[in-house]
Amino acid sequence: MDKVEQFNHFNFLKGGIVYSDILTTVSRKYAEEIQTAEFGEQLEGVLKARAADLRGILNGVDYAQWDPATDGTWPRITRRRISEGSGRAARIFYVFSDWRQCRRRRR
Repeated sequence: MDKVEQFNHFNFLKGGIVYSDILTTVSRKYAEEIQTAEFGEQLEGVLKARAADLRGILNGVDYAQWDPATDGTWPRITRRRISEGSGRAARIFYVFSDWRQCRRRRR
């Protein structure tokens, strides 16, 4: 019971952390933060114990695998369509790229 018990109550989140094969968060920084008392919400002990299995994946996306520039399932994105702000292409571009670099190049 101690693997899922917290303060004499059943804690489903703690159970998930204990029995999961791997743990992921939205970033490496957040993976570090939740192992502290400040951000651990009283689960920092169990998170520290599972630190070897705790991974931070930026925005939950592996950009090496999900790259619209190399993924054939995404619509072709061209500079012209992006600069015109053509709906779907522009949204996809800004989600999957560092838009700050593009703004620097245009100046």
